[in-house]
Amino acid sequence: MKFFAKIFLVLSAAFLLASCAYKHQAVENVSGVVPAGLTSQQVEEAIVKAAVEYNWQIVSKESGAVVLQQLKNKYSATVKVVYDTANWAVQLVSATGLNYDKSNNTVHSHYNVWARNLGSEIDKNLKTIAAL
Repeated sequence: MKFFAKIFLVLSAAFLLASCAYKHQAVENVSGVVPAGLTSQQVEEAIVKAAVEYNWQIVSKESGAVVLQQLKNKYSATVKVVYDTANWAVQLVSATGLNYDKSNNTVHSHYNVWARNLGSEIDKNLKTIAAL
């Protein structure tokens, strides 16, 4: 009986460590290439459309950048999507409730999911605009 109790404790500890490690990950660099022939305005439109699709709030727009904020319950993230007619990239500016550690470049895994979803939608929108 003691043997099974020890195995249970070891497996529980391993599971706990694995679940903690999963939640704290390196901040993913989400970026992409803009299809040839698109204007800056078209790139911005693709970014804004992606933001709306995934419930990001538009905080500000300036030439070559759109600042977005995601609010989910007690969590939030602010990103700056920088772009030109060749490339775009999502940059994490700040986060609340997501254990963002700027010095170690780590964040809760939820942020990376949000950023990947936003990036996939931006890519999809750019390809759609380019095909018109």
